[in-house]
Amino acid sequence: QHRLLTLALLLSFHQALLALSSIPPPIHPNNNLHAASDLSPSPLAASAAPQRPEVYRRRFLSPGQAGPGELVLLQGDEPADAVRLFAAAYGLSDPDKRTILDAVCSEVPCSRMSALIYNTRVVDPEGSLLGELEIFEGEEPADVARDFVLEHNLTEDYRTAILYQACDV
Repeated sequence: QHRLLTLALLLSFHQALLALSSIPPPIHPNNNLHAASDLSPSPLAASAAPQRPEVYRRRFLSPGQAGPGELVLLQGDEPADAVRLFAAAYGLSDPDKRTILDAVCSEVPCSRMSALIYNTRVVDPEGSLLGELEIFEGEEPADVARDFVLEHNLTEDYRTAILYQACDV
């Protein structure tokens, strides 16, 4: 039983690392469509970069954990993204996550209240930038892809390619 728990924890940790560190592959359902990835720096990756000054540090109690978790923000981190990662790491509920984000935003400027789940720059076959696609927590990827395709007068192949890439990440 201990081995299964250890294996499950390692697998969860490995999946979390992959989700945080993976750069999505270019969009190309066929050889005519391409995209260039442009991910925002993750708050966890940013914590390894000591050259940016710390702007926020606070311990939060987490249900079911032996002790509190510490949320640290460095200059340039988006609080909504950092809180999402923190909440996922400690298994916090959406209401708990919102309470923490409200507390952080009362002390640190927040540009948004929803975490960025996915973003990429979409380019045409010649490499010209068509636009940046962003999917925020709570948004339906299919709706965001449809709106992007309609706004930029793109083919259905682009929508399909965007969804394959966004939902794979």
